[in-house]
Amino acid sequence: MAMLTVEIAMQQVFNQRIQRVLNKNVLMLWGLFMYLTGCSSFNNTIIKMPIALHQAGSVTEADFNIAQDDRITLRLRFFVNDQGHRDRLLFFLDSPEKNKISVPLKIQITQHIGSKNVSILERIYSVPGLFGIAENFFDIKIDDLTIKSGKYRIRLETIEEFPELSDTKVEFGVYYIRPPIM
Repeated sequence: MAMLTVEIAMQQVFNQRIQRVLNKNVLMLWGLFMYLTGCSSFNNTIIKMPIALHQAGSVTEADFNIAQDDRITLRLRFFVNDQGHRDRLLFFLDSPEKNKISVPLKIQITQHIGSKNVSILERIYSVPGLFGIAENFFDIKIDDLTIKSGKYRIRLETIEEFPELSDTKVEFGVYYIRPPIM
């Protein structure tokens, strides 16, 4: 009987040690999982700023940093107020009858290198038709660029007046095409 009690006690001690090791491993795996999922939920937005596309000569500027050489995309986002507004925007931006109105936009990007600014992009884009459609916004892709690490300034200027867009909130955004390597 004493021998059986000792065996049971040893079995319990063994089980407790195994349980501690397993708990430690589970905690380590859980921590690794949280770390990896945190890295995969990378926010690809570099900058977002409002722009008044309905006014000719409207200027918007912003500074941004790029941590490493990467690829970026330039986009316009048109926010939809209601179904009637959505239909008007679709007709204006992507209607075959109107030959898909293109919105001209002058974009300048300069890189700050020491005390001087180097122009890396100065171009007038005729913004093409729709790129992506969601429930409450439309996206238009302007361009994809390869860009080196550093400090930058972007300047946007509208060329023409579009009164059709006066009641539309428009946002210009610069996004990473893919998450940078950590």
